[in-house]
Amino acid sequence: MTVRNKGAGDYDHLVPFNLLSDTGLGGGGHTAFGSGSGSTGMQVDLATDDYGRSHRCTVTVDPNNEIAEEDESNNVLSLRVSLPTRPKQAKDVFCTLI
Repeated sequence: MTVRNKGAGDYDHLVPFNLLSDTGLGGGGHTAFGSGSGSTGMQVDLATDDYGRSHRCTVTVDPNNEIAEEDESNNVLSLRVSLPTRPKQAKDVFCTLI
C-alpha cells in the first residue's frame, strides 16, 4: 500500500503504521510518504493454523496520532486476506478492500 500526504503541510519523518487482524495477527513499522506509484510492504509472522482461512485486517497509519492532521478519519483501511493452505514455496496472496 502507499501512504500519501494529501495536506498542505510537510512531514519529514517516517510515518508509523500498524496492522491487526481479527484472528490475532499483528505487525507494524514505519514508511515514507509515497506518490501513489510506490508501495510499502506490510507483513506478519504466520503460524501453521493461520493458513487455509480468511483474515480481516485493519491497517492504521499514525496510530498514536503523532502527526497533526486536519482530517484524522482517513487513517484506517480494512481489508480481507484469504490464505490458501500452507504452500511449499513462496507465493503471492492478494487482498480485497472491505
